[in-house]
Amino acid sequence: MKQLIILISFLTIALACQAQSIVDLHSAYPPNYMGFSSVGAIYSLCPDGGCIGGDTLRAAGFQRLTTTQGPLIGEYTNFVTLHNATGSAPAWISTTAYPADSYVHSAASGSDQIYFSAQGGISGGTAPNCKSGTCSDGSILWTWQSGGINDQKVAFGIDGDMYAGAGHHWNAASALTIWPGSMPSLGGISAGGFGVNTEIDLANFDRDCPAARPGACQLYGLFMAGISSHLATVGILGGGAASPGLYHWGLAMLPGFAVDYGLNESSYAYVGIQQAGGVSTNGIAQSVGYHATGKQTLASLQLTASAPYAIKADGSYASGVIDTQSAATMYAMAMADNQAIGFDGFDATLKHSDGALRYAAGGDQRVALSDAGSLILSGHLSSNGNGPTLSGCGAGASLSVGSNDVHGTVTEGAGATSCAVIFFSAYKYAPDCVLQDHGTVGTTSMATTPTTLQWSHAAASSERYTYHCMGN
Repeated sequence: MKQLIILISFLTIALACQAQSIVDLHSAYPPNYMGFSSVGAIYSLCPDGGCIGGDTLRAAGFQRLTTTQGPLIGEYTNFVTLHNATGSAPAWISTTAYPADSYVHSAASGSDQIYFSAQGGISGGTAPNCKSGTCSDGSILWTWQSGGINDQKVAFGIDGDMYAGAGHHWNAASALTIWPGSMPSLGGISAGGFGVNTEIDLANFDRDCPAARPGACQLYGLFMAGISSHLATVGILGGGAASPGLYHWGLAMLPGFAVDYGLNESSYAYVGIQQAGGVSTNGIAQSVGYHATGKQTLASLQLTASAPYAIKADGSYASGVIDTQSAATMYAMAMADNQAIGFDGFDATLKHSDGALRYAAGGDQRVALSDAGSLILSGHLSSNGNGPTLSGCGAGASLSVGSNDVHGTVTEGAGATSCAVIFFSAYKYAPDCVLQDHGTVGTTSMATTPTTLQWSHAAASSERYTYHCMGN
């Protein structure tokens, strides 16, 4: 009887509203109202924020609820609930006990078909494969029902169609306006507050449903799919005011939200994830394109794909592609033996293998530094540093072309009895030097300091001397 009274009251309101002319709701909202129109969208509808461009919004039906209950009771303008207890048709399985009135589906006929068994029983070893009438799996007699399954049960469905001449279209639009004072405060101190435009909750009390596992159940908080002959623009688009922005975080997954992957991209798109930030037209700059925080037990970024490159940088970077200067880590990069760093299109490589760090160019090893400290060269050992200067070597003394702090040749000036080579870069300690006399004068003394190689001889002559110095 109570349900009948509610239904009669609802119909009475609907019929009464159908007889009304246009009702100006935006100028004086009633606190609680429900209106329906049988002749089209005639009710003026403007939100509390006002109409866009004047009184230009219409609705065929309008409902408004002004809350009246305290903090112990929740209130809904509309509430729809669906108790789904029918429609299951699992895949047929051999030697399985099926209760009476069971549905199954099987593709043994070449395409998916639905079958029904009134008596149930234990299935045999051959899947049902008929496309009409009845067929047995060796134990249970199955009655064919249809080709394909249509078992969806929907609590609330929206369908829309755009035709030639259509204006802008939204299948569903939800707007939440936060007015001043709606977030509580106590004595000027923020006391929290909570507002959500759309909430999607999912409570699974049945069993775990892992992704990417054949035969596993599938549960989704939000599922997007479609059948199209042409590409649409964006699956999910977030947009707001250019400045200062709309949200602090554009996309956030808090602790406990996901177990295996916080974000899984497996679309086979040309680019899996594109970061296209930078400096906007109004001067807002993006500081970091990707930022990983928290305490990961394995890695902040793990790449296990099969591709020519794991990371490929093609942009313009003023300081460097990778910067680890502020990282609190022992190793800036960890590599296995025989893994090489490539240069110049991989014509030159640097790698560690067989107990040595090896540099190769053109496919041939050029330099190797063994783990024991031995230096192996396929070319010459030389220094390209700046040349030293001479002091007290006589008038017209000179250094040969290419002379440097490591080696060189000095031609003394006429009448010189001594000479000093002043190194361009000082050694930390006095180097060990070998001095070769190209004439017959010889030397009486030679000494080195961190900054100087010096020698002297008794007879005055324009002698030539070659030096070799090693040190640190």
